[in-house]
Amino acid sequence: MKTSGVEAALDEMDYVVSETQFGMEVPASIPAGFKVEPEATLDKEALENRLETKDMGMFSDYSKHAENSERWFFDFEVIGRDYKRIHLKMWPDSLRIYPRENQPELGELAQITSAIEQAMDCTLHHNPIENDAE
Repeated sequence: MKTSGVEAALDEMDYVVSETQFGMEVPASIPAGFKVEPEATLDKEALENRLETKDMGMFSDYSKHAENSERWFFDFEVIGRDYKRIHLKMWPDSLRIYPRENQPELGELAQITSAIEQAMDCTLHHNPIENDAE
């Protein structure tokens, strides 16, 4: 993935805390969107190995395959430097990266996208969420 795409994705992400009418604080994570080409092949072990080479780890993963279909869904968190957690949701053709309290740095996001591309034999392209409906 090109650096300009990683920078655009980082700019798209946000983590905000708003207050409800009852005075409660509610966190909201605004994700960055990515298009995956060609469709990715789910390989959790390869991804975990790639992340480990970048001093990162995978945590709390869940996956599901659709019956009688090649479609799958993968929901997981990456633990980065200083135990920073980054939430990801992935399908064969798209990816969403949700920041937590501490938004990832440019280098961390670049390493995560690189690990996904290498482990799942695909290329990621920044695809802002608002353009998904087109």
